[in-house]
Amino acid sequence: MKNLILIITLTIFILSCGSEGTKTGIKETEAINVSIAELVASPESHTDDMVSLKGQVTHVCKHGGQKMFITDESQENNLLIRVSGSIPEFDVTLEGSMVEVTGKLLATIEASEEDHQEVDNDQTGTQNSNKTEDCPTEENLKKEGSATSDNNVTYHVEAVSFKEITEEV
Repeated sequence: MKNLILIITLTIFILSCGSEGTKTGIKETEAINVSIAELVASPESHTDDMVSLKGQVTHVCKHGGQKMFITDESQENNLLIRVSGSIPEFDVTLEGSMVEVTGKLLATIEASEEDHQEVDNDQTGTQNSNKTEDCPTEENLKKEGSATSDNNVTYHVEAVSFKEITEEV
């Protein structure tokens, strides 16, 4: 009887050791280190991958902090970062800071301007010139070197974690 209890206890102990996880359910080792320039140049090759990248925060959406843009050292490539369930919001004070972001690269199909006009006409009977509720800064950054493709697909990283990088002297 004692041997049976010992065997069951050891079995439970061994099985519980194998179920190690992280706070967000994603192990950091699963993330691919990639540069912003790589993602902007060929986002299709990393779509749905867990990526880790570094960049300077150029903009944080002031309407709730749900989005931020980061840029690489050349400041020619921008990437949209969105919050996920594990991050409630980005702090506006991050603007100008260097950050390291880990998250999943996702593709979003954007409707064309004609699609927006058709939907607006169908719903209200009039054309709505305000087709998005995005801030002007976000619209400009999306146009200037963000990860996009020719068929109205835009790419963004849904962040599961991020940290501000402080340079040590």
